[in-house]
Amino acid sequence: QAQAANIFLLVAGVAVFLLAELHGYHFAEDFFTHPVSIGCFIAATFATLIFWRKTLAGTMGLWKSRLLAATQVGLVLMAWLILIYPNVLFYKTGGALSLFEAAAPEITIRILGWSLIIGSVFFLPMLYYLFRVFKLKDVAKGE
Repeated sequence: QAQAANIFLLVAGVAVFLLAELHGYHFAEDFFTHPVSIGCFIAATFATLIFWRKTLAGTMGLWKSRLLAATQVGLVLMAWLILIYPNVLFYKTGGALSLFEAAAPEITIRILGWSLIIGSVFFLPMLYYLFRVFKLKDVAKGE
């Protein structure tokens, strides 16, 4: 199942580059000329090779495969975000909306930050309790 998902994601990655070219955006050219994007691409490719080698050898555990998948996703997103930073939205007319133009006022960000901190004080212990009650019992039974 993980192998099929990995093949699908590789095909989807190629489709991203092809569709960008069809719509007139030379994403592959931009992506493969930026040094950080190239580094992330190489690292994600090595993670894919490690995944396939260990999977075919039968030594890939559940958590190792999840860690490699998260690494691949993180590397691809990092490469893409570094490539487009600080712009987050591109218009067909050629303009772009940057993070600095779209930022909320400072007081809004401050209130949001404090709300997240206060909410985490209540939410995280409840989340731990739910995992403790429902997940750990199943793991202990071997299910």
